[in-house]
Amino acid sequence: MATTSIPCQFTGCDYVAEHTSEPVAIAMFTSHNNVHTGKGAVSQEATKQKVPKIDRPELKQDINDEEWQSFQAEWRRFKRCTEIAANEMADQLFQCCEHPLRRLLLKENPDIIEAGEQQLMIAMKKMAVMHVATTVRRTNLMSLKQDHGQTFREYYANVRAAAATCEYKAKCPHECCAARDLVDYTPMVVKDILIAGIEDNEIRKDVLGMSELDSKSDKEIVEFVEEKEIARNALQTSLSTNAVSSYNKNRKAGESSVDNSANKKLAMRSKCPTCSLDYALYKQYPNGKMNKDPFKVCRNCFRTEKGKMQGQKSKQADVSEAGAVLSFIASLDMSSEISEIACAEDSHSGSEAPILESAGHEPISVNVSINTTAHFKFGRDMNSVNSRSTIETAASWNREQCAIGTDVFQKLNCPRSVLLKAHNSADGLIGRAFVTLEYEGRSAMRMVDVIDSLTGFKRNDLCFNWSVNRYLPLKPEV
Repeated sequence: MATTSIPCQFTGCDYVAEHTSEPVAIAMFTSHNNVHTGKGAVSQEATKQKVPKIDRPELKQDINDEEWQSFQAEWRRFKRCTEIAANEMADQLFQCCEHPLRRLLLKENPDIIEAGEQQLMIAMKKMAVMHVATTVRRTNLMSLKQDHGQTFREYYANVRAAAATCEYKAKCPHECCAARDLVDYTPMVVKDILIAGIEDNEIRKDVLGMSELDSKSDKEIVEFVEEKEIARNALQTSLSTNAVSSYNKNRKAGESSVDNSANKKLAMRSKCPTCSLDYALYKQYPNGKMNKDPFKVCRNCFRTEKGKMQGQKSKQADVSEAGAVLSFIASLDMSSEISEIACAEDSHSGSEAPILESAGHEPISVNVSINTTAHFKFGRDMNSVNSRSTIETAASWNREQCAIGTDVFQKLNCPRSVLLKAHNSADGLIGRAFVTLEYEGRSAMRMVDVIDSLTGFKRNDLCFNWSVNRYLPLKPEV
C-alpha cells in the first residue's frame, strides 16, 4: 500500500506527516500545524506571568554626588529593561526630573531635549547636584564610624558610596604610563576606613591580628567581620535566654517564700485592749499588699477613736475660722491708707497680749468708723461715704458674736448698699461691714455683723484680740 507524505509548509520546518492511511496522515499534519498557529493546546507563552512594570527613576533638585550616582545606575537599569526608541531616549530622561527641575532646565536651554541624552545628562547634573569640594567629601568620609546596632554590611555600603565620590585616583608619574588611565585606589581607602570604624573593640582586635592583612581586600574584611558579628549575636542571645530563665527561677522561689511569710502573718490574732475582742493583727488588701505594722486595736474601736479625733478637729476648725477671716482681712493691701502710718511692731515688740484684757467683760467706750478702703476692695461705691465719720459708743461683751446694730450703722451715715452680703441671714443679719476700732490711742480693722434686731455694739474676745492683727498707732490728724 502506498504511503501518504505531507510536508510542513512553514519555512524552516522539516516535519513530514507520513502514514499508509491518507486520513491519518492528514490528521497528523493538522496536529503539527497547530504548533505553528498556536491553536489547540495552550501555548507556553500564554502560561508565563506578565513581567511587572519598572518605574522610571526620579531625580530631585539639590542632591549630593552619592544620590546622583544612584540615579545614573537606576537610569541604566531602566534603559536595559525597557524598549525605548533612540529618538525617545532624551524625552524619557527629561521626564525623570521633578517638575521644578524640568522648568529650570527649559529656562536655561529650551532646546536641551533636542540636544540628546548625553547633553541632557550633563545639564541635569549641573542643575541638580550641589557642588562640594573633594576635600570636604574626603573629610566626611574619614569621619565615618559604625553606629551601635548597625550591621557591618550596611556600614560598608555607606563607606563605599561616599568613597566613590571622593576621586581617589592618581596618574602614574612614569613616561611609560602617560597614555594610560588614572589609577583608582578607592578600594584601599575603603579598607582602611572600614577597619578603623569597627564599633566592637574585640572584633577590631581580631581583624588587626589577621594573617596577611595587607593582602586582604575590602570585601574579605567585610566577610570576616560579618562572621564575628554572627557569632557574637548568637552568644549574646544564648546568655540573655539563660539569664531570663535563671531570673524566673529565682523569682518563683522568692514568691513562694513571700507567700509563706504572708500566710503566717495573716494567721496571727490578738485581743483588743479596749473591748477585749479577738481580731486579726494583719490584713491583706485587694491590691495584694499588707500592713507593715500590726493593728493595735480592733476595727470597731479604731473607727470610734477616729470619729472622736475628727470631732475635736472640727471644733478647732470652727474656733480658728474667725481668726482665719481676720488674717485674710489683715492681708488686704491697705498701702494707700497706711502709707503715712509708722508700724509699731518695733516699739511694741513685747505687747503681744490683747490690750483690752484688763477691761474684762465690762462695757468700754470705743470709737467706730467705716473702713472705706476695705469696702472699695470688694467693689463697693464709697464716694458718698465719709471715712472720717467716727462715733463713740459703748462696747458691751457678748460671747457669741462681734456685731453692731442698725442704730450704730445709721449714725455712721452709710447706705446699706455698701454692706457685704451675708450667707446666713438668720437672727436679723442684714450684712457685714469693715470698721476701724479705736481704743486708747490704737486702732485695728475688723469685719462685724450688722444685725437689724441689735442695739449698740457687741464685742467678744476674738473681736478685740489685737494679737490676731497687729495694732497700729492712730493716724495723726491732718
